[in-house]
Amino acid sequence: MIPRSFGCKSLARSLAGAALLLAGAGLLGCGRGLPPKASPEDARQALRLALNAWQQGDSLEALSKGRPAVYFNDPKAHDGRRLMSYEMEDGYDYFGQSVRVRVNAMLEGKDGDVVERELTYIIDTSPVIVIIPD
Repeated sequence: MIPRSFGCKSLARSLAGAALLLAGAGLLGCGRGLPPKASPEDARQALRLALNAWQQGDSLEALSKGRPAVYFNDPKAHDGRRLMSYEMEDGYDYFGQSVRVRVNAMLEGKDGDVVERELTYIIDTSPVIVIIPD
């Protein structure tokens, strides 16, 4: 219930003020724009570095301490599966500002079974390199 002293004009002014505040806040956030598109060459090089580390059984966390830092966030690599071999497909696609790269891989599960999988990764290269499965 709206109090009697709070008339329609006051309500209209309050709503208009709120709309201006929201519009102003929106304009402040729009000045940044999108990050630059990911570099396909840097993306492929970083993915190769991460996949080699996984295949060799190296610490994937150590990648984040390198220069450039690479954050490889594939649950398959962190849950005990081994990457036996891989072949990165030629080319790439853009996925927004990110690069999408496909990989054919042989994975060994915890049970010892080896399966062939097509893996797809989405990679950002700015401001840091982040690799996630698609």
